[in-house]
Formats: sequence, structure tokens, C-alpha cells
Amino acid sequence: GATTEAADVDLGPLPPPAESFPSRVVCLRGKLIREESDELGVDEVVHRINGMWSSGLDLILADPLNVRGLCNKFEYEHKSTLPNNTFPVSGRYSGWFDLTNEDGSRTRINEKDITLKFRRNNAGYHNVEGKGSNAFGKYTISGTLSQEHIITIFRHFQARKPKPKDVAAAKATSSAVAPVAVKQKAPVVPLPEPKLSLDDIVIPGGDKTDGTLEAIPPPQHGTYSAISRGIMRLNDDGAHTCSGKWAMTREHFNNGTVSNFAFRLESHFAAQGAAAMKKANGEDTTTMEEDEGVSLSGAPPGSMTFPVDAHMYKGSFQMKRGATKYTSVIDQQIVLKFRKNTEGSFNVYGTGLNSIGTFTLIGKLILSGKSSGHVELYRMYPLPPPAPAQPGQAAKATAAPSKTPAPFLPKSAAVHKPVAEKSSVSLPSMLPKQSLQRRESSRLVKLPSRLEDDDPSAQINRLLDKCAQVLKVIREKDVATGAFFGQPVDPVAHGIPTYYTIVSEPMDLGSIQGKMDASEIPTPEEFGRLVRLVFENAMTFNIETTHVVHQSARQLLILFNQKIRDIERMAENVRRQHNLPDAVQGDPLKAKQAKGKNKRKGAPEEEKSPKRRRLEEAQGMAGGHAKAF
Repeated sequence: GATTEAADVDLGPLPPPAESFPSRVVCLRGKLIREESDELGVDEVVHRINGMWSSGLDLILADPLNVRGLCNKFEYEHKSTLPNNTFPVSGRYSGWFDLTNEDGSRTRINEKDITLKFRRNNAGYHNVEGKGSNAFGKYTISGTLSQEHIITIFRHFQARKPKPKDVAAAKATSSAVAPVAVKQKAPVVPLPEPKLSLDDIVIPGGDKTDGTLEAIPPPQHGTYSAISRGIMRLNDDGAHTCSGKWAMTREHFNNGTVSNFAFRLESHFAAQGAAAMKKANGEDTTTMEEDEGVSLSGAPPGSMTFPVDAHMYKGSFQMKRGATKYTSVIDQQIVLKFRKNTEGSFNVYGTGLNSIGTFTLIGKLILSGKSSGHVELYRMYPLPPPAPAQPGQAAKATAAPSKTPAPFLPKSAAVHKPVAEKSSVSLPSMLPKQSLQRRESSRLVKLPSRLEDDDPSAQINRLLDKCAQVLKVIREKDVATGAFFGQPVDPVAHGIPTYYTIVSEPMDLGSIQGKMDASEIPTPEEFGRLVRLVFENAMTFNIETTHVVHQSARQLLILFNQKIRDIERMAENVRRQHNLPDAVQGDPLKAKQAKGKNKRKGAPEEEKSPKRRRLEEAQGMAGGHAKAF
């Protein structure tokens, strides 16, 4: 265990309480408790400090429950395996503290070299002294521990020592520079007020909350700057988060040319937004948690409302710079409104601000439960004003049409009012000149040595093991993109009574997993047919190519074809090596008998390659789409 020391007992006069710093000094305030644990079969005595920290004591006292987001959490602990009834205990502590990033996310900073020493003072409680270090530098500690075991400590960071070269340069410069007046302490600059608000979003046709708004149609190609798709959810701490992928166009998204994005709404802002929504609807805001029947530990009241209109969403997205480098762009503020539409989902209207400029957001949120859903957002930046034409180029500018499309906003999109310091800059491209789409190799895959045996049934079984691994990957991707295909479709629950009329052979990934576990799928060909059937059914029923289920099915189908391609080639090599037709391939136990019959009857008829079969399946699917449409 760590070194443990009892609080010092001075024989002489006790010192006065340590000095308190009301503001502008990093302060940590929490409660010190003593616990006993028996982790790993070893009895331990743990002294733990839990609380909040901020850049000043006045901020902690003004927001002790962190409702306004002025503080962050921290924790210190001291463990000892020796029996000890001393309290408080001086010694070495370890812990962590949270740090809020510019985009609203939090980073946890670990600390190990913390020393705390408790000494009694003449006021009847303890002074706290110590030192520590972290990624920001070394510091000393001062503070007090009250009789109620409330500890308040201050961190005093030490100035970094200049290097000898810098000292010599400073002396040489000081001899040639006139004396300068002593600098006064800079005044405390208040946090900037948000530049955007919910009033900046004007919903076409009026702000209706009764679900009579028409669903926002996907904007046409060339009329938007970027598309984002991801999962939005309500976390246990009451914060709302959204993360996923974004691309320049839908075509780039389908081809896999994407980057990451994320945004979040802190729990205290979510609670304020939920209270404002309920107040606007004439509901009682004093019993918000009781009305919803859920209570979150540590979450602000009213934080179970989802989704929430708010003006303090913050986030970031990555832009590609070259082949392997990325740069992050911070969305300093995002304002979002959610309104139910006639399809049962939510229209999303919004605006935001970042270093590129002010942008508009429109999209759709499809709930997959009470606290999560799949979101698709289209981002639109205003185009820069055209440069003034030179006198000699006026005729050319009139004759040659502009290749850049004019600013476009769909009729169903929300427009925001102009704000101060608005920048009009077009979104730079993240795409390299060459396409990143993977090309299919024409090189034949050599059969691994462990499959080179004389038993075709053993070879097929090993290929089926590979199929099980592919199915695991596909199911994980499905969960990450909305979990649309893991369970059988319930037409009653989803309100689609015509599903079985259009889809003649329903299939889902969960049923395929059950068949694989029960060894009911005899060949890789049958496995591939069933998995493709899942996504083909989804695209057949959701025939609109901009539908989120159709797009998700298309992406997973592309990924599956990439993963299964090598396995199908191996299966074809097995069939060619043992001279097996497709009919016998479905029953590996009869492979040896079929091999002998083929020798007596001669060579079998020419079989279709997997590539040819996939082409015919795609043609059949296209015909089915046209018929369903």
C-alpha cells in the first residue's frame, strides 16, 4: 500500500487556518471519506475525495451542483493495506480530473504524484499542504479540511524556469531597450455570449408542434455543402451526444469517402432546454422526472426529455488534408429544433457557427427507442459573393455561365436571421483528386495450405467458419449504423401492413446467426445468398434511394461483398478441384459420391461464376424495384 502518515500533532502553538483565495486560483472542493474494500482478496483502507473543481472558488460556490456547467469533476484516493484508524491520513494520493474541450467533449487527465499533508490549526480543524504535478506543470497545494470533512484546496502552479540561452538573450535585450512600466493585472474577461439563439431559426409554414408538418425531402445534389449521418442518444448523465460520419455528397458517402463528426449538449443545458419546452407547452416543470417515471443518478431534473431544442450544442468534424492527415474544425455553436412530422419522425431545423462561417442545417431524426435515434443532417454554407468583373471581362462574364450553383435552400428548410460578424466562405473540399474507391483485384487467391486436403466437406466447413466471422463483422456494423437488420421485421409494430406482400422471403441477420449456430447453412454460397437477401429485401421495400434504411442496406451490402469475395473464390476453387457441381455443393456429405459419378459421366456443364451470379441478382433486383415502384 501507499505510505501513510497520521495528521501532524504540533506540541507548540497551532497555526491559524490557511489562507483562502476567493477567485482566480484553481480550486478543488469535495468531501473526504474513509472506506474499506477487499478487492482481489486483500483488505484495503481507502481514503477518497470526490468533488468539483474550477478556476476559482467563487465559481464553485455559485454553481455547486454544476447546473450551469462552470465546474468539472475530480477524484483523489489513497489506499493502504495496513490496518489504520487514523483520519485524515497524510501521504501520497492518486486521481484524475475532467477537462472540458473547446467542442464540449471532456478529457480525463490522470494524476499520480500528489502529496497531501494534514495539520491541525487553532480553529479546530485541519490545514492542508502538499504538492503535485500533471501535464500542465508542477504546483503546490494549500487549503483546509473542515470538521464536516469538506476539503477545499488551491493549486499554485510554479512558473517554468527559463533556459540559460533565454536568460542571456533577455539580458542582452534589456540593456538596449528603454525601461517599461510595470504591467498591471489584466481584468477578468467574461465568457462571450452565444451569438445564435433559438429565435434565429424560422420554420417555414409556422412553428407547429402537433405533428402536421410535412417531412423534409432530401435536398438535390449540388444544393448542399455536406451530409452527416450518425446516432443521436441520451446518456446516463443527462447529456445528449451524436457521432457518426460525414461526406461532401450522398455519392461520396455511399463510396466510403467519409470522415468523423460529433456534437453534444451538456446535461445542464439539456435540462434548461427541456424546461423551456415544457413551459412553452403549458406543462408543469416542477415534477419533470416524476412525470416521465425515470430518475437518473446525478442527472439534472428534466434531463430525460429527448430530443431537446437548445442553442448550446457544440461539436467538431474532421477534414482530410492529404492522404493520411486530418484537421479538426470546431463548431463553436449549434442551434437545433426538432418538430414531429406526418411520417412519425422528427424534422430537424438548425443553424451554427464555426471558423468557416455561419451555416444552416436541415434533416430528419428517426427514433429507434425513447432515448436514441438515427439522424441525417444536410449542412449548407452561403456562397461567397462573386468578385467584381474587370471592364474588359464584362462581356465574357455575361456570355459564360457560372459553374458554381446559386445558393439554394429547399422550401422546407429553416432559414436563420443574419448575425454579427458573419463570414461567407465556401466549404473547402476534403477529397483528393484521385478516387479512394477500392478496385477489385483480378488475381486469383491461392488456396491456403490448411485447406489443401482430399476431403471437400472439411474444406467447406472451414470456409463456413470464415463466414461466421464475416457475419460477426456485419452485425457489429449494423448496430453502429442504427440496428435495422438484427431482428425480424414486425409489420404491426412498424405500421407497414404491406411488408409481406412486397417481400416474399423475409430474412434478418439474427435468424442467419441462429441458422449458423445450428449448422443449418451447408455452404458458403447459401450463406451469401441469405445475407444478400436481407439487404435486398430492405432496398426492395424502401425503394426510395434517399431513405435511411435503403442507404444503410446498400452500404452493408457493399461491405459484405468485399468481405465474402475471397471466401466465394475459395469455394469455387474447391468445386473446380473436386469437379463438383452446384447441386452437390449444397451437400458436402455426398461430395465423394458425386466425384465418382462425374468421372464416369464426363465433365459437367459450365457453371456460372460468382461475379456472373451477382450481376444477374442485381439485374433481377432492379427489375423488382421497377415493378414495386
